[in-house]
Amino acid sequence: RASGKAGELREGSHFAPSNYYRLYLAELLPESVDRLLYIDSDTLVLGDVSPLAELDPGDFPLWAVRDHVGSFGSPQVGIACPEDFGARAEDAYFNSGVLLFRLSAWRRERLGEKCRRLGRLHPELCLLADQNLINVLLHGRIGELEAGWNYQLPIAEVRSGKLSGNRILPAVRARILHFTSSRKPWLVSFDLPLQKLYADHVARTRWPMPERSEEHTSELQSRETI
Repeated sequence: RASGKAGELREGSHFAPSNYYRLYLAELLPESVDRLLYIDSDTLVLGDVSPLAELDPGDFPLWAVRDHVGSFGSPQVGIACPEDFGARAEDAYFNSGVLLFRLSAWRRERLGEKCRRLGRLHPELCLLADQNLINVLLHGRIGELEAGWNYQLPIAEVRSGKLSGNRILPAVRARILHFTSSRKPWLVSFDLPLQKLYADHVARTRWPMPERSEEHTSELQSRETI
């Protein structure tokens, strides 16, 4: 059900309908499930995540880490006039790669359905799949997690080679490492921090690392986004 309906929403350069599946979680999971930690597949869990189970969610329906771009007004967000959607350019903007849901609120307010409706009415908001939709719909209602819960690799340093598989990550308490941008750890032509560890973990699953050609990698480099 989710796969068919998600296909109605706009796809991006490195996004597919599956990026919208998290908007269906409150509807697909039993009502006995309230708190849910969603983690993107382009991540590497480096530490204990159980403290998130003890976090008091308060009135927030969602908790997340601020995106590396910082605010709604960043050109990389792709929202020309945040004011049109009730936000200011300087307002906090969050990354959707690691999300702590309070599903009871999502069910009660039908937030997943509202996000999807927003995406159909404003396909221009789907530049980053559902990330803009979540930020717009829940503006002012997202609790902020510490950066280490979704440590987003500094893209400029990765592209310049300052951060590679042979270099040590900055001294941060990264519980979850997020390979943002189109430079993903399963693309063997890239040299990313902890890429081998990522591959080792994937090898233990039933989902093998996809094979990508040099041409495919070059194409991604030519149209990199955040």
